[in-house]
Amino acid sequence: MRNYDSGYWHPVTVGLPKRGYNKIKVSVELNMWDKPSWATHSDGFTCNMEIWATAHGWGTTNAETICLNYTYAHCNSNPCGWM
Repeated sequence: MRNYDSGYWHPVTVGLPKRGYNKIKVSVELNMWDKPSWATHSDGFTCNMEIWATAHGWGTTNAETICLNYTYAHCNSNPCGWM
């Protein structure tokens, strides 16, 4: 990710098996990389997201997401989320 513009939102997709829950964890701490233009702290921003997710299948099998932990700080917009 170092070669990408830090001021631009880059979506990331993850494929999930259709059965069972899958744990996804994202963690960014202060001073991990270069400070993006939208960070409000001199050392960058923080974001911690941990979710369990299922994929949706055919018919009536719905996707489900359970948020276990979600926090962010030192930025003027939400740096991480899910759909």
